Amino acid sequence: MNRAAGVLALATAASLSLSCSESSPSGPGATQNSLVFTRADRSEISFSSDAFLYVWCGPWEEGLVVTPSVQVLFGGPGPGDPRWHLRAVVADVTIGQPLAFPNGFVFDLPKDVDLFVADLSDDPANELSSQDARSSGSITFQKLQCGSGGEIQFSIDAVIGSEFHDGPSVNVTGTFRAAIDPPSR
Repeated sequence: MNRAAGVLALATAASLSLSCSESSPSGPGATQNSLVFTRADRSEISFSSDAFLYVWCGPWEEGLVVTPSVQVLFGGPGPGDPRWHLRAVVADVTIGQPLAFPNGFVFDLPKDVDLFVADLSDDPANELSSQDARSSGSITFQKLQCGSGGEIQFSIDAVIGSEFHDGPSVNVTGTFRAAIDPPSR
């Protein structure tokens, strides 16, 4: 399964999980998203006004990697719509200290932060990851609190490299803030 399909499966599972519990996605009043994703040709990746947003704390990868992390999943709603997925190891985040890209790690020993971008609406489609060696820049968390009333806030100024050998990179700049949903039970 490719990474974009995995993110889509995660979005579907998160949607089902959230719809079957008392928790719900962060409301629009609690969210500030000024992130801009700019392709190499200077066009911007456009996200749907109906895009979903899920923000939660839990394992890095449910059932596989238990490392406590915070995750943000934004995009869609259709399977071919652009989306991004940020995962950060809670213990590796120090408020106010930048985490640099690229950030490579073994899949079951995550560290720091990972940003994956699926630019599926462009022709050709592109998948990008902060683990790619062509990535650079950094992300800085201003807030990260899991649990009841938790919140995440970060700023980013980075280049995210394509997972495809000849794929172009994407610049990501801006800030993001949202409430963290309680974990589903």
